[in-house]
Amino acid sequence: MKKSVVLLVIILLMLPLVAATVSIEPLSSTQFNVGDTIAVSGDIDSDGELTGYLQFSFVCTDKTFPLQSTSISIAADESVQFYELSIPKITTSSSMKGLCQLRSDVLVNGVSVDSDFTSQFEVTTELKGKFTIDVSQVQLGNTVSVEGSVYQLDGDPVNGNAELYFVQDGVEYLIGFTEVVDGKLELNQVVVSGYAGNYDLDLVVRDSYGNEQSFENVADFTVVDDLYVFADIGQNSVYPGDYVNVYGSVKTVGQDHVSSGSAELLFGDEVYSLELSDSQFTYDLYMPEDISTGEHDVKINVKDSYGNTGSTTTSVKVSAVATTISNVILDSNVEPDEEIEIQVNLYDQAGDLMDDDVVVQVFDSRETEIESRDAFSGEKFSFDVPDYSSPGEWTVKSSYNDENGNARIVERSSFVVEEVQLLNYYVEDGVLYIKNVGNVRYTDDLEIEVDGLDSDYVIRKSKNLLPNETVTIDLSEEIPSGTYSLLAPTGLDVAEIANVFIEDGKPRTTLSWLYGLLAFLFIGGLCYLLYMRLVPQKAGKKKEDKKASGDEGFVPMSKLLGKKKVSKESPSVHTKVKKKKRLVDARKQEGKKSKLTFSSKEKSIEDFKKRTLAEIKRVQAKSSKGGARANFQNGKLGYVIGKTSDGKIGSPKINATKNIAGETKKSSMGSFFETF
Repeated sequence: MKKSVVLLVIILLMLPLVAATVSIEPLSSTQFNVGDTIAVSGDIDSDGELTGYLQFSFVCTDKTFPLQSTSISIAADESVQFYELSIPKITTSSSMKGLCQLRSDVLVNGVSVDSDFTSQFEVTTELKGKFTIDVSQVQLGNTVSVEGSVYQLDGDPVNGNAELYFVQDGVEYLIGFTEVVDGKLELNQVVVSGYAGNYDLDLVVRDSYGNEQSFENVADFTVVDDLYVFADIGQNSVYPGDYVNVYGSVKTVGQDHVSSGSAELLFGDEVYSLELSDSQFTYDLYMPEDISTGEHDVKINVKDSYGNTGSTTTSVKVSAVATTISNVILDSNVEPDEEIEIQVNLYDQAGDLMDDDVVVQVFDSRETEIESRDAFSGEKFSFDVPDYSSPGEWTVKSSYNDENGNARIVERSSFVVEEVQLLNYYVEDGVLYIKNVGNVRYTDDLEIEVDGLDSDYVIRKSKNLLPNETVTIDLSEEIPSGTYSLLAPTGLDVAEIANVFIEDGKPRTTLSWLYGLLAFLFIGGLCYLLYMRLVPQKAGKKKEDKKASGDEGFVPMSKLLGKKKVSKESPSVHTKVKKKKRLVDARKQEGKKSKLTFSSKEKSIEDFKKRTLAEIKRVQAKSSKGGARANFQNGKLGYVIGKTSDGKIGSPKINATKNIAGETKKSSMGSFFETF
């Protein structure tokens, strides 16, 4: 108890006997950067004489940072301002970062007799700044300029350094560093990134005290890697085998020249390297011989040393050069008066069909030009083979002419015109007209069968008809008056012209010359037969007379002449009389034996009749023409001559003569023998 009292007494003795008051005025800002000096205003009032110290301290959230104290000596009832005292600089540090207060204490004998606090303020590392970029679009390889000013929160310029970043799609690309002097920064940076697109500009600025500020999206710009390529062709159109000059220039987006780089030319499947000099290029491009006709693209690709690329496409027009002709003949074998289709195709150097005119000539088998015309390539046209065209191989000659009209390309093809034998018949006013409407000479004899109600006739004419030649036959001079059907050869067949009426015809005879001849032969044969029957009987009679008279071959004159006396001067008469007598006797003897001699007379006549009829039929069969009859009035029938089975040229035979019902007519002589 005594010790406590003593200690309290001692403390009381140590307390100053003077009362003092310290006051701090509000600070100029509520934020201070690290390294800032805080200007403090305030005063100290004392009731009596005061000798001691003034001490300032940073009272922050977690820690107090006291500063060096300043000695003070104040007279009684005197007031001292802070600026009158040698107060040390009150500077913030990075350790004080956050909310703090500034406290002032008046210390006497190490004991604070009075203190005061400022309001809270913030110690921060933030900086302020303004930045600009000189372009909104920058080419790869070009320079971008960034300028700015950086200062502390109190407006004082910053000295330090800055980092520059280009940001694309959240990815930061460090571009470079620059110093910040007196708050100013400037950066000239060549853009070499290979990624074109839109970018944001970010900066990080730091000063020597440790203040640091990130400035994000302070500017935006676009990086481009395009090159503008201009190309042209020296000619509007070229021909295969020619050279064409391709030339042009290259510039950046900002229309600046490209100092160095590489270029290539693409044409078809080929790639050619170009030399790029002072943004210019040129190349002589060869056109292949078989290049197709029309527009062809020429592409130019350019790339500079910074990665900028560009391309352009121009075109060259290749003119067609006629190279070949093809004749397409749809029918290789035709007949006169038929139509044949021809197509002429003109091809260019690449084998493509051209659109142009071609001169087409048609020559017959004698190399005579029949037709000449202009035909459009690729289109069909018809050629009418004329009537009576000469048979054989015909030629189609197609020509493509140059500017001077000279044939530059010629193609020859052929087709065959068949041989046609064809006759045309018609009757007018009793005159038969026969015209060769084929294309070869008609050399066969004309044999026209005429069928009448009572008689049949055959008109034969030896004619050699040329194509388109006509022969006439006056029927009234050939056959008697009446109504007839005519059968005539036409070439392959026979033609029948029915109901042909003839008036004022030639006189009608009982037998035709053929029938007369046959009748003469029949009578002569009959006589010969009788003679042959009688000759053996006469020979036998003579032998009997010789035996009876004893002198063969002698007949006494007295028997022949009776009692008439024969003169000695004419012994020949006696001989004649003897012969005559023997002949009379022989006839008498033959008359006596007639029944035995002619016992087979009917049989002999019947045999002779059969043989004669068979001969007549054979003659009729041989003279008649084979083939079917074609019933027509003023018509045409014909055929094309060809090879037979044995390889020979031949014409068909005419069929046997038939009537309309198809039955073979019997001749009047045949009827005569049947009734005989």
